[in-house]
Amino acid sequence: MTARPVIRLSFRHFWRGFEWRRHFGFLDEHFEIVESDDPEFVIFSVFVDGKNARRMPVFDSRACRIFYTPENVLPEMSQCEFAFGFAPEPEIACERYRRLPNYPLRLWASGFASKELRKPELDVDQVLAGKRHFCNFIYSNPRCAVRNEFFARLSRYKRVDAPGVVCNNMPAIPRPGSYADVAPKLDFIRSYKFTIAFENESARGYTTEKVVEPMLVHSLPIYWGDPLVGRDFETRSFINYHDACRDLDDLVEQVVAADRDDRLYAQYLRQPYLTGNQLTPQLERERVAGWFARIFAAGGSAGA
Repeated sequence: MTARPVIRLSFRHFWRGFEWRRHFGFLDEHFEIVESDDPEFVIFSVFVDGKNARRMPVFDSRACRIFYTPENVLPEMSQCEFAFGFAPEPEIACERYRRLPNYPLRLWASGFASKELRKPELDVDQVLAGKRHFCNFIYSNPRCAVRNEFFARLSRYKRVDAPGVVCNNMPAIPRPGSYADVAPKLDFIRSYKFTIAFENESARGYTTEKVVEPMLVHSLPIYWGDPLVGRDFETRSFINYHDACRDLDDLVEQVVAADRDDRLYAQYLRQPYLTGNQLTPQLERERVAGWFARIFAAGGSAGA
């Protein structure tokens, strides 16, 4: 059995409670990771004192600096050797950058394999029978005005259950010990026909776990955020603001139509979540590990 390469690594500027073996567990499968105060490589993010700084931290280091962001923050390629983020690769236009949205790492950290997004042939009648509630809204970040406004508009049609901090109208669901402990959330939304799946903000390429988690329990996402979300997911499988909606009222009308017509709702359910029901490169765990492997093998040089 071949020994795994030893990599001296440091993680900096991550959120409070960050567990690298959970979020970056795919590295531990291929390398002997040694956390070090004198690292060869530093993987860093956007959090300063545990809070989102909304910018890439700048620091000098003898180690190769690898930027990774779960937030909508563009990399400063002059301040790091490599970067992974949300923006489409042509927009960064640098060979040292790859698009790696947060949802694959979040999915894996939560204990799911990417293949669980490959939709099986569903018994649509059975799925519909289990949808005892209309729509849910679970958020702790109050700063997205568009999201809050949509909640208010859809609530004029029917009550939208909100057990989160924002727009709370019912008892809270259990808070996870880790951001990746999604079982309580999934158990809650499983019985809902719809889940409001709005991002914190709208930007090209900025697709997060918000659209993915409802898919795991076949609760139809109502999506707003990444206008390019169709590059990652089959938009016929959910209600997508960016598919020709003029405004939020248009989006409400689409939800109402699907709620009132089981045949229309079933059309969404029958579509694969992934285009062609095939994994995108970002969802291929071995491929993502390979991206890091080339950086490590090259000792951090730009040629990786």
